[in-house]
Amino acid sequence: MESQLPPPGPASARDALDSITETRARIADRLVTPRWYHPILGAILGAIVLSPSIPRPWNTIVIALAAAGIALLVQSYRRRTGVWVGGFSLPRARRWAWLLAIVAVGCFLVGLAAADAHNYLVAAVAAGVAAVAVMVIGPRSDAAVRADLRRGE
Repeated sequence: MESQLPPPGPASARDALDSITETRARIADRLVTPRWYHPILGAILGAIVLSPSIPRPWNTIVIALAAAGIALLVQSYRRRTGVWVGGFSLPRARRWAWLLAIVAVGCFLVGLAAADAHNYLVAAVAAGVAAVAVMVIGPRSDAAVRADLRRGE
């Protein structure tokens, strides 16, 4: 037998919305990336960019270690915060995520071309640019994720 509950009034609707806002703010507050996260991620990306210049089989080992390092970073972040929010899933953060993706792919292509031309200095510079890009763009992306969560976007 079903019971008919009266529709919620404006006060209960406001309370529910306030609760949602508070929950989003608490999650945003928990998403503080540790200081060591972006430098390590930058070093990993730099190694990936540089990998075509490394002789075989060492380049394969570098890529395998980089993949393991990224997995460990994600796992560590999830353990610390309890959640994982991808940068591409939120509007303001998406801009930073795309910028970083474009820089990373561009640096990798430069590193690949430089390795093919045996110009290892250019490959090293591309790796450095990729690493610095992560350290500059990453915190901005994190701030955008937190802001997007607080705004409910």
